[in-house]
Parts: sequence; C-alpha cells; structure tokens
Amino acid sequence: MMGFLLHNRTTQLMQTLPHDPLVQISLYLDAIDLRAMALVSRFHNSIQDNQLVWESLFRTHWNRCNFYMDPNMPIELSPALRAAYPRPSDAFRFLTHCVERVPSFADICLTNAHATSSVINHRIEPVAYDNGQVVTLALAKDAVGGGNRCVRANVPFKASPRVTVFNTVDGKWLVDVLYDGYFEISISEPLHQPTRDLRDMCIAIGVATKDFEVVDQQPGWDDHSYGYHSDDGQFFTNGQPRPFAMRFGVHDTIGCGIVRKMNSNESTIYFTKNGVRLEPSFPCSHEELFPVVGIDAEYTVRLNCGRTPFQCPPPTSGDVCNTALKELQGHPWPNFHNKPRSIVDHLWSMVNSFVKSVMPPCQL
Repeated sequence: MMGFLLHNRTTQLMQTLPHDPLVQISLYLDAIDLRAMALVSRFHNSIQDNQLVWESLFRTHWNRCNFYMDPNMPIELSPALRAAYPRPSDAFRFLTHCVERVPSFADICLTNAHATSSVINHRIEPVAYDNGQVVTLALAKDAVGGGNRCVRANVPFKASPRVTVFNTVDGKWLVDVLYDGYFEISISEPLHQPTRDLRDMCIAIGVATKDFEVVDQQPGWDDHSYGYHSDDGQFFTNGQPRPFAMRFGVHDTIGCGIVRKMNSNESTIYFTKNGVRLEPSFPCSHEELFPVVGIDAEYTVRLNCGRTPFQCPPPTSGDVCNTALKELQGHPWPNFHNKPRSIVDHLWSMVNSFVKSVMPPCQL
C-alpha cells in the first residue's frame, strides 16, 4: 500500500514539472521505459509526442549498433518516410525499434584469423578507426605481396528491409528504409615504400556470401562472390572474367551496390567510379551478401558504408518504402536490455528530490 501511495505521489509530483524538464528526463530512458511511461497516464504519453525524445533514442540505438552519428548534424527522414509518417515523432518511435546491425566497418579480425592457416602472410593492419571501428586498412608491412586476401564488412546486406542512415553532402543524416545496399572504397597511397611495381597490384570490390573464403582468392574467383578488379577493369564471378570498365587505382573511389527485386526474388549488382554509375549491372544471388574488398596491393583502402557522404549516393526508397515498412511492421520488436532496470528507480528518486527542493512544503 505504501509503495502504491509513494508511486502515485511521485507521479503527481512529476506532473507539476514544466514540460521541457520532463522531456529532458525522458531522454535518459530506454525504449521499454518510454513505452511503460505511456501506460501510466495521458500526461506521460503526451511527452512521447515530442520529436526530440524518440529521435534521441534512435541516435542512441544506431550508435550502439552501427557507426557514430555526429549529434551536431540534423536528421532528415527520406521523402517516403515523411509521407508515411506525417509526425516525425511517430516515425522515430517505430524506426527505433527496427534498428539492427548493418554493414559499418571492416572485419579485419576474420581475415587475420584465417591468415594463420596459410603459408603466405596475409595479415591486414588497421590504419584508421572511427568510434573504435576499423574503417581504413592496409596490407601489413611484413605481409607478402602477390598473395590474395579479402576483408569483409562486419555484417551482410540482408535480403530484407532494414533501417539505413547515410551522411549527405549538405551535412545531414538521411534516414530511410531500404532493401538495397551500397558502399564505397577510397584508395590512397601506400603507407610504406612499395616492394613491387604498382602496376602489378590489384584491389577488388564486390560482395560475397557467407561461404566465401577470405584468403588465397579475390572476389569473383569462386561461385560465392562477385568482384570488379582494378588491374584489368574486368568483372569476375564463378572464376570467369568479363570485360567491364576502366582500370582504377590510387585516388579513385569505387562503389558497389545491390538492387533487390522483391516481387521476383532477384538481385543485381552494380558499380560506380568517382561518382558515376558504370554500366551494365549483373545478376547476383538473392541472399545475404557481405561487402568485400580484395587486397593484393600495398595501397591504403578506406571503407565507407554511409558514415561519410558517398560520391555516388544510392537512390532513396521511393515507392518501395511502403512495402518495406509493411514488412518491418510485421517483425517482432526486439527486447532492449541496454540499461539496468535500477536506473528507473534512481530517476524517480532524482525527480522526487528535485521537486521537493523547488516547491514549498505546503504544496507537497
């Protein structure tokens, strides 16, 4: 009984606070607690209509799952999302529960773990990090040139809808829901004095299934991968080369995209070079596909999955967004266990103490 009275009293105290402080308090809660607040009273439910509350929580979940979103840059919903959700708070409330891991950084640990089983030193070393994640890499100084090894992204592009965030050239974070996938690599000068002729080096970009071996081959050399190669400009798959485009190398930015045709369960792969889309596109597997970079060169390679502006931004979702949203709405929301439940009790205590300190005893 005492617990109920105390909770009821604290709720009444919170309702005496101005709206803005309550919004700031809500920013410390996780998704479960925000949903619980909506059940307490209409007053608490109205706080969630503030766009800042769910937008802040969306950023938090995205930062935890993927790359870091600069808080000084505003968020912009795609045109399709704005049409589907006239109130931004409703959009961010839904999207927060749909955030999952997407390709964000280079998994050099996988390559280095497999490299130990090879007679050739395939070790990859990190060159630059972003929020603790490897985004720039190079062949280790003691690694043997002329060998073939690849680096995958941390997770694949799934053949299902997912929330995406891209950094745009106008300094905003563009949020969308897509079936498609896209990433870019930028190639820079070697960190060390090259040990062989640069014309003999090769960087490849493409995608691969989970069965692709990351050492002793390049993307497209087997039936589990697809790749565009720098040394001859050819497209490879199933070990077969096809004449495709120009060679590429230092100071070039090459992109690779996946287009999903969900009505026919088909996918195609395409490439870009320095902001221009290359033709043609090619059929590829309609399954989970990892971004992959093949390295038989001493160049420095930077992987960009959206944390910096793309040179050739992929198209937004458009009409496909409605289909993607319906599919996402059919998925169960994940359970969030990011904060200990004791933080709620601690928060109530802080609010109670604050109200007591600013209000005369007669009003309590």
